[in-house]
Amino acid sequence: MTQPIISYFGQSCFLLEFESTKILIDPGNKKLGKIEADIVYSTHSHFDHASGINEFLDFNKESAIFISNKEVTKKYTEWGSRVKTIEDGTQLNIGELTLEFIYARHGIFKGELNLGIVISTPTFKFGHVGDGVSFQGFRKKKLDILAVPISGLFAASPNRVLQELPSFEEPLPTIIPMHWLFRSPKKFCKKLSKEFPQIKCIVPKKEEIVSY
Repeated sequence: MTQPIISYFGQSCFLLEFESTKILIDPGNKKLGKIEADIVYSTHSHFDHASGINEFLDFNKESAIFISNKEVTKKYTEWGSRVKTIEDGTQLNIGELTLEFIYARHGIFKGELNLGIVISTPTFKFGHVGDGVSFQGFRKKKLDILAVPISGLFAASPNRVLQELPSFEEPLPTIIPMHWLFRSPKKFCKKLSKEFPQIKCIVPKKEEIVSY
C-alpha cells in the first residue's frame, strides 16, 4: 500500500486519502463537512473540531460514517448506524487500515474527553492528538507523522511539545504543527529543528497537499 495523500484544511482538520479509503479529521465548520470522504472523525466535542459533522453525513454517500467518543456521538443519534462510538483503546480494522483511539488530556478544559487517533497501514503510521497536552499513549507507536497542537492553554504549547518528544521511541516522527492560533508555526519548527535536528518539521499550507 502506498503512502496516503495528506491535505490540511486549517486548525486541526486533515484529509488522508488512502487507496480505497478517505478519512477526514476534525471538520471545524460546515464548509469542511462538504469534503468527500468515507469516514469523518472528531477528536472531541468543541465546535472547531466538530461543526461540520451533519454536513459531512448529508453530503457524502450513505455508506460514509462518523466516528467519535460518547460525548460527541450522543449529539448525532438521528444518523443511526452511520454513527460509531469509540473509547480509549478501541481499535477498528477497515480494509488494510487500522484505526486506534488514544486518550490525550485536553488543555484548559480538563474534563473534556479528547481522543487522538493513530491511522496505520502495514508500512505507514499517522498520529493526531487533537487538543492534547500529553502524548503518553503515542510514544511507543513508532509513528511516521505526528500532528500536534501548539497553541498553548487550550492544548499543548510549543515548549510542551519539545518536552514530550524525547519520550518517543526512535526514529522520532515527522512533526506537523496545527491549532496554532496566535503562535508562529515557522518559529516553532525552527526551534524544534535546532533542538532535534533529526526531526523533520512541516508547516502545512491551508487547503494544500502536505509535502512529506
